[in-house]
Amino acid sequence: MTDFSHVAASAEKTVKTAEVAIEGLEGFRPVLVMKPANEDNPAYFNALLKRQRRGRRGRNITVKDLRRLRDDDIELLPKHCAVGFVEGTVVDATGKPVEFSEDECRQLFQAIVSVPGGRDIFDDFRNEVAEPTTFVEVVDPEDVEEQAGN
Repeated sequence: MTDFSHVAASAEKTVKTAEVAIEGLEGFRPVLVMKPANEDNPAYFNALLKRQRRGRRGRNITVKDLRRLRDDDIELLPKHCAVGFVEGTVVDATGKPVEFSEDECRQLFQAIVSVPGGRDIFDDFRNEVAEPTTFVEVVDPEDVEEQAGN
């Protein structure tokens, strides 16, 4: 029997959270500390699957369904994925820093999708948070050599 034990050792190391910026807003670049919005985060993934099952038995997905999925993520991401705001990146209309809470995060997402082009901006953010490579620890080969004493 062939030994493939090296596969596990060569797998990329994932991190539990990552700082993810919301790009595309003029003069405002919120950065959130996020957990993944994929099956690596069972609380999020199970809540999403439960919502997706409602009313879809045997029918094709529609534009209305896609909009509902976005609305679901406006609720689910703050509850199951968002951990915090990177200090100083999320501010109110007066420039005052906003303290992180699930509700403040939800309000931020709702504000983003309400502006022209905001749905695309939010969808790009959702896609980045769902992408497993966002949560892969990037290792610089020079750092590895330095740590090894070379």
